[in-house]
Amino acid sequence: MIVICLHNTWGYNLEDYAAYMVGEDETYIEMTTDDGYRMLFYTIDAGQNSEGKMIYRYYAFIDYLADKEVVIEIFGYSETTLDGEVIAVFDEDVFQNICRSFAFVS
Repeated sequence: MIVICLHNTWGYNLEDYAAYMVGEDETYIEMTTDDGYRMLFYTIDAGQNSEGKMIYRYYAFIDYLADKEVVIEIFGYSETTLDGEVIAVFDEDVFQNICRSFAFVS
């Protein structure tokens, strides 16, 4: 499952808003989306699944402040389960590619 949110940052810049959302001490990788916008990408430890395998929470924040006055937040987990069954698995590279491909249609 992937969640996409549009946020008004109430005057915060991209870095400060992302830090507010995920935590000041978390580190990120800065990259560019396919359509040329700045994106900050976080990979955060989210614990372990029932088999002891690490689970990560991925966050991407895309800077549309100049054009749309919003920051796009995209997040999800490396593994999503429903009723005990794994329904989605993403490695970091795949999730980054999904986030980089985000674009407004109009």
